[in-house]
Amino acid sequence: MANTIYDRNSRNIGKIIESGGATCYYDGNSRLIGKAIKSGSWLCLYNASSRLIAKTDGNNTYDSNSRNIGRGNLFLKILYPDMAKII
Repeated sequence: MANTIYDRNSRNIGKIIESGGATCYYDGNSRLIGKAIKSGSWLCLYNASSRLIAKTDGNNTYDSNSRNIGRGNLFLKILYPDMAKII
């Protein structure tokens, strides 16, 4: 399943594609920018170089150093700061 992400000016800024056990995030030029993978009770977000960016337990999101950066799953806000809507 693929979803397109648009900014506030209705420009395509990325895509989200779910395949297997991973969710892949792409920029507007179809380059991989991140991948979310379930690991135990955590959902971990990795960049295109497979480096851990953030993780969430569903209630809070933590950075790669386990510091709390906010409530809920903030993966989309981390990867697409200018996101307005997903279609």
